[in-house]
Amino acid sequence: MLKVIRDFALWFLIEDAKKYRMILYADQEYLGRMQKVLHNLDVPVAYAVADKACGQARSVYELLYEDPHAVMIIVVKNHFDRARKTLEGMGFRLGVHFKSIQRFLPETCAAPYYYDPVCGFNVYTETEGLQGFCVFGDADSPSALRIVTMGGSTTDAFLYPFRSWSEFLHVLLEERGVENVVFCGGVAGYRSSEELFKIIRDGIGLAPRLVLNFSGSNDLSVFDYPYINGYMRTVCAFLEQQRDRLDTRFGMNVFGVSWGRGGVKTDAPPSEEAYDSFWLQNQRMIHAVCEAFGIRQLTFYQPNLCNGKKLTEFERAYILNACYWGPDRMTPEQTIRRAVAFRERVRRAAQQESWLVDLSGIFDREEVYLDRLHVNETGNRLIAEHMLAEMERLWRDT
Repeated sequence: MLKVIRDFALWFLIEDAKKYRMILYADQEYLGRMQKVLHNLDVPVAYAVADKACGQARSVYELLYEDPHAVMIIVVKNHFDRARKTLEGMGFRLGVHFKSIQRFLPETCAAPYYYDPVCGFNVYTETEGLQGFCVFGDADSPSALRIVTMGGSTTDAFLYPFRSWSEFLHVLLEERGVENVVFCGGVAGYRSSEELFKIIRDGIGLAPRLVLNFSGSNDLSVFDYPYINGYMRTVCAFLEQQRDRLDTRFGMNVFGVSWGRGGVKTDAPPSEEAYDSFWLQNQRMIHAVCEAFGIRQLTFYQPNLCNGKKLTEFERAYILNACYWGPDRMTPEQTIRRAVAFRERVRRAAQQESWLVDLSGIFDREEVYLDRLHVNETGNRLIAEHMLAEMERLWRDT
């Protein structure tokens, strides 16, 4: 069953229609409905295709006659993975030439996530001993510089159809003659809590010489129980509701401890709450753990469209079309106010801590944002270049 169209999906449709020839690739049950929706949005559709020509829909293989760089294919199908294989087999790229209506963004929609009892969810990888990490380089090389990278969706190497900053970092080091392997442990949606847990449980075991954390924006909003991932809370709440049927005691205090209410001032008004304190607290713990194992560590506070930069026309339109962001539905005004305050406090902290680096301003004069957080491939390369400069500083100072 097709899900509802996500926030911003309609706006992205309208924006893409200004640049591309739009083609609808839909199941018959959704074809008429989507044509009406697109018509009401003034999104012109050149024609519709289906797996087999039927009625007003042509065969999907007629797309072979199209210039891939001139079209955007809107996929409205129950089995997106099958549609993806069909289109990729014809040379079209996900997020570049086609997108799913359920998530009309440049993301892959097919990142392999699975339930994780500690972090809530994690990214699935098959290599034994490397679960949860995307590896760039030879993990078995005894002479390679071993680097672990952590963060949320802006670090996640599976989320977009182009290269992540972790991959660029690996390439840049190779170009400088430095044999290296980068273990990217970033997962979309992770806050600093999940970074901390994953480093302790999985990252240290990879025996890295260096750990790099790139995050901050996901901590602009924190649950009442910040050490429990949102997905984990959903699962636990369900189990608690089913405890009578399961004949087991399952609740917030089943293990004799709370879900981790400490860490932020939950009794303070949102406008006064120092969300950066929780993020900094977790980054200090990550740094302390790494230091105890003789591992060098750098934390980078990430750029954010709401940090106070001068906005481009696209960026202004993006914010003007936003109703709210995040699970707690913050308005753009709330997000901007909180992000600017967060940035200023982190900047002050970075002056006191050599391992804390403020990268929040690196895109203030760049046009690389895809939305309020994520950037295109050019942006990811710039992140890697800035990180490499800080790594060289770190090595010089030791």
